[in-house]
Amino acid sequence: MTTENTTSLADEFGLVSEAEYAALRGVTIPALRNERSRGKGPKFTKLGKAVMYFRASIREEIDARTVTPQRPPLLTQLSQPRRPK
Repeated sequence: MTTENTTSLADEFGLVSEAEYAALRGVTIPALRNERSRGKGPKFTKLGKAVMYFRASIREEIDARTVTPQRPPLLTQLSQPRRPK
């Protein structure tokens, strides 16, 4: 399979290469391979020998890891006495 064919399929199906996903995450390709072997991470497919990740699955993975900070209510902060310096 040529790079041109892989690229057109990637565009058509919304796929990202293994190298692109590793760079996006700031991890190594071996780290991604380790995750896949443990059944972790976003959905992927293989086009020939090339591992490709689905953009939609990457979004789902990011959403699953998203943390919304919880701030204490303002009244709780105000009702606590200040300690002298």
